[in-house]
This record gives sequence, C-alpha cells and structure tokens, in this order.
Amino acid sequence: DPAAEIADDVFVGPFCVIGPNVRIGPGCVLHHSVTICGVVVLGANNELFPTVVIGPSPQYLSYHNGLSRVRIGAHNTFRSGVTVNRGSGKFCNETHVGNNGMFMVNVHISHDSYIGDNCLIVNATNLGGHAHLESNARLSGVIGSHPFVTFGRYCYVGGVSAITRDVPPFTV
Repeated sequence: DPAAEIADDVFVGPFCVIGPNVRIGPGCVLHHSVTICGVVVLGANNELFPTVVIGPSPQYLSYHNGLSRVRIGAHNTFRSGVTVNRGSGKFCNETHVGNNGMFMVNVHISHDSYIGDNCLIVNATNLGGHAHLESNARLSGVIGSHPFVTFGRYCYVGGVSAITRDVPPFTV
C-alpha cells in the first residue's frame, strides 16, 4: 500500500503484500510471499522468510474489529509459515515480540502475547492467546500451550509437550 512506511533500504521480494498501517524499519528483508497487514511496527534488521503472515486479526471469538496492533523489535528471524496475530483489543491491544528472536517454521504467536528478548521457538509450536515468554526462553518443536501461560526466563521446554500451566524460570 502506498501509505505504508518502509525504510529506504528494506528488501521486499516478489508477491509480498504490505498494508497501509505498516511501518518497516531499516535493514529488514522480506523474502517472497510475505504478508504484513493490520497495524504493525517492525523494527530494524528483521528477516521474514516466505509465507510469513504478521498482523492478521486474532483468532478469537469475541474479536469485533477493535483497534489493535503488533509491535516487533529488531534483529528477529521469522522462518517460513510463521504467523503473528495482532492483539484482541479486549484484554490487551498489542502482541509484542522483543529483539533477537528466532521463530522457526510454522510457529504461531497468538493474540495479546508477549515475547521477550532472545527467545527461540522451534518448528510447529503454537502459543495460545496471552502467552508470555520471558527473555531467553527456549521452546522446542511441536509444543502447544494453553492461553495465559507464562514461560519463565531461561526455561527450556522439550518437544511435543502440552503446556497447561506456567513454566518457572530456569527450569527444564
């Protein structure tokens, strides 16, 4: 969209769709077929691989087009198929992703989630709404979490886990 604010040195590959309420910081790379919609602020030096979708409306039954957004820090990598939904506008207006994160193939970050700095989320992990990952959390692949779960700082969760309660800091 011509109204989008995109820094001069951003690389935008073919078949990308960028909406009018999007701001993309310097040094970002959007490989082909990336979609950024809704109100999204993308910090500097992020890399988005094919089929990443940032900012669609939340998958939340009570959502009725409320004003909400996604805010992403700097130096993050979003591998193919990652989705980040914007806030629900009910409990929180923002989904937040910090700095220096790595989000591998098919990770889903649901509405109103907060992801701290230096987090790693491995393939096919799905975070329920309002998830809270403190800085340096590590989540292995194929994890499903209930809404409102907190993952403490420096925790490590093994693959193919169902998380229904908070994970304390510094635990494996």
